[in-house]
Amino acid sequence: MIKRCHIFLCLLLPLQLLPAQNTKQLRKADTQFQKGAELFQQGDYAGAIPLLQTAKELYELQPPSYDNSAYAALWKGIAYYYLFDYEKAIPELQAAVKKAKIQDIKDITLSATLHLANTYYAHDLWSQAYELYNSVLILLEDSTSIEYYPGVYEGLGNIDYAWGKYDTAEEFYLLALDYATRNGVEENIISLQISLGKIHHARYEMDEAIETYLRLLDRPGIIQSRFYGALLNSLGIAYFQKNEPETALDYYYKALKVAKEQGNVLVELRLLIHIGGALHIQGEYSRALEFYQRALPLAEANQRVGDASVCLFNIGLAYNYLEDYNSAIPYFLRAIENKEKLRLSATGKDRLDYLAAEVHVYQWLATTYLLLEDFEKTVNALEFASTKYLREQLQENREEGALKFSGVLNYQKTLSEEQAILNFGGSALPWLSIISITQDTINGTFAIPETILSQLSDQTLNHFKQLESSRRRGITVSGKENHEEPTLVINFEDLIKYYRMLLSYNGNSQLIREVGRLLYDYLIGPAEEYIKDKKHLIIIPDGILAFLPFETLTMPDGRYLIEQYDISYVQSLAVSELISQRNYPSDRMDLLGIGGAHYQVESNSLNNSVYNSLFEEGWKDLSGTLEEIRNIGRYFPESDLLTGDDASESMIKSLSTKNELRRYKIIHFATHGFVLPEQPDLSAIVLSQNNLGNYDGYLSVPEIANLKFEADFVNLSACETGLGKIYGGEGVVGLSQAFLIAGANSMSVSLWQVADASTSDFMTGFYELIKSGRPYYQAMAEMKRNFINAGVYDDPFFWAPFVFYGE
Repeated sequence: MIKRCHIFLCLLLPLQLLPAQNTKQLRKADTQFQKGAELFQQGDYAGAIPLLQTAKELYELQPPSYDNSAYAALWKGIAYYYLFDYEKAIPELQAAVKKAKIQDIKDITLSATLHLANTYYAHDLWSQAYELYNSVLILLEDSTSIEYYPGVYEGLGNIDYAWGKYDTAEEFYLLALDYATRNGVEENIISLQISLGKIHHARYEMDEAIETYLRLLDRPGIIQSRFYGALLNSLGIAYFQKNEPETALDYYYKALKVAKEQGNVLVELRLLIHIGGALHIQGEYSRALEFYQRALPLAEANQRVGDASVCLFNIGLAYNYLEDYNSAIPYFLRAIENKEKLRLSATGKDRLDYLAAEVHVYQWLATTYLLLEDFEKTVNALEFASTKYLREQLQENREEGALKFSGVLNYQKTLSEEQAILNFGGSALPWLSIISITQDTINGTFAIPETILSQLSDQTLNHFKQLESSRRRGITVSGKENHEEPTLVINFEDLIKYYRMLLSYNGNSQLIREVGRLLYDYLIGPAEEYIKDKKHLIIIPDGILAFLPFETLTMPDGRYLIEQYDISYVQSLAVSELISQRNYPSDRMDLLGIGGAHYQVESNSLNNSVYNSLFEEGWKDLSGTLEEIRNIGRYFPESDLLTGDDASESMIKSLSTKNELRRYKIIHFATHGFVLPEQPDLSAIVLSQNNLGNYDGYLSVPEIANLKFEADFVNLSACETGLGKIYGGEGVVGLSQAFLIAGANSMSVSLWQVADASTSDFMTGFYELIKSGRPYYQAMAEMKRNFINAGVYDDPFFWAPFVFYGE
């Protein structure tokens, strides 16, 4: 038979020389075990399994001191593992762990737990594998078996890599490499160097990846390594990503030959996929399809859910490029079914990283429906890919049980004649999809970023380049100044960031008008005929568009878009539908206002708060916020105000614990706020700094999500509260999502640092309109128009940072 190569470099137990016993039964067990172990070591795993099973059954009949069934179960489980039969490997390895723990056989417990973790990983049960790898680390604390560490750390790195957590994956790989190098385990060293090269791939550092692989290729004895084929494959991938498909194919074909010679089915599978990809990029879609279709049965036969999903997606993509859209769709759907299994194998926010890495699969399905002009299925496909993590958290907080999105046709029935939705999607693809939804119609089209970028004036491009050069100048590399002037190329994401930067400073009106006009033509123009008679425009932004205040876009007649429409935003139709199902009591108080916090005080909070190191200089008092909430309070007789020392973290949490936060329809924060996009959980509302005990004065994202509101509206009248980290498919993760999870039905957030005086005037006028009966979104839109018409604060800097999300 063909000898299967190891997938993971893990320690196998040495052949156990069991003492001969006087009973015939025990001697037979020993004999069967020895024969099975010998076949195992020869690579005849299928032949070893029945012998090990007989030995296991006979051992189980013995008294505890002679029961070696844990050994037999371990070897049998590993045999199934090398045969890729993970369903059968798992119960054997679980039995080995259980019996070894009962008998206190530490080596077997370690080895079986590690192999079980490897099996879970291979079977795409990543969360279970991750937990077990960490269990092995705990077991190793009381063990001298340091040879296990490389396998454990490599396993943890593999899972973090699969989840898109490349920084932590790199840390684990380096830890594993350190142990492997110190112990001279050559195969581990090679495997881990390849894994570190993959990190360079993920960061698009192709030259560094190639350099890593070429060094390995010169390593003595590399041709004899069982990772030689994987190394050639990795070189092919690097050259493929450098857009050198011919060189990539050369390495792929060499690697495929090695994989077949070694009987390495998994490397062969991946190479068939990669060869198909190289052919695809050369425009040979039919040939690419042949290789993908050869790979798919291999992936499915070996229970490789992740690889099967890649094959299915690539087959769909090839059909798409062959313009056979109807054939593409079933493959995309099957790929997404597999991707969902893998996404759900992650826990908590690891699901965000996974979806962000795989969102293109979902968006290609939506794109294909749009190419077929099946607009209903386009929207439903976009919805399926969007805000999954937020929806799951909202579902967890529902006392009535889970709800599924009912579909765009049902959602249409909730729209009035005056409303239109613009749903943007495809941020992970080369083009943007724009879907307009009204009470009676759904229409869609594509927008190509290059069309708007090519229309930027020389003045705008030069201004952008000057700003970007200033930002990059002086960046240090390895402790040395980088004097090399990089080539500056503006892309669509850069353009949105540049436009928001222009808006966030008073006085850039000419450039704002130019870019705003182009953005109107690009984003609104394609849907103009479907929304022209509407009054309320609801925007569903995707990706970087979440940081764009659409209100500022310049229409052909020179007016801002907000002068034509009332504008509001929702994260997705499904989130909007979930929130609309909330049924809050009508007898709540009108308002809870929080402002006039004391910042310039000596804090008595714990000195180990992470915020102490982030904000050593503290915060300045916001003198206008006390007047702001007092003015707002005058419009609402049934209101409570938390000011000064009472505008504190401890007070907010105490009200939540007592269920008293549920008493208010409106909650208004006139405070400092800040966002850390790379660590969104540290983003926070800043409250009074006169804290005692365990309170640090910062209401962070996780703390906000754990509060209990029943608020129709939460107003974050603070700086940049609408920002956060953008995850593909999920949108902006930060303060706004946390308040929705806590129970806010709608909210106002800001996209840049706001001015104290104008903000106070804006919010006072906003609540006056609320008191007169305006809906929240309409009151906000009207205040923006009032600022434009009044002349004093007509620059977008003053009125455009505030955007309204929700019902």
